[in-house]
Amino acid sequence: MVAYLYRNLAVAWLAMIPLLGLGPLVYGASVGDAVGPAMWWSGAFAAGYVYFRFRRKKIWPLYRNLRLPVFLLLGSFVAFGALAGLAARLVLP
Repeated sequence: MVAYLYRNLAVAWLAMIPLLGLGPLVYGASVGDAVGPAMWWSGAFAAGYVYFRFRRKKIWPLYRNLRLPVFLLLGSFVAFGALAGLAARLVLP
């Protein structure tokens, strides 16, 4: 069940990176300056998007039965997005 949650989070995260990274690139930012923050923000937006989508589909009560807080389930993915953004910022020029 947690693997299904993280798979949906990863798909939403990967779909939002180009959307959030395109704006700074259009205005002249370098790739490294655009991709790092885009990865961080897309991690936060993906967590919110998946949370509300699962609530609308009435799947979220199944995750409530795991007795893990929402902060732990979704916050760990936001932290992953932040670390990936930091790594991209260090690697990309």
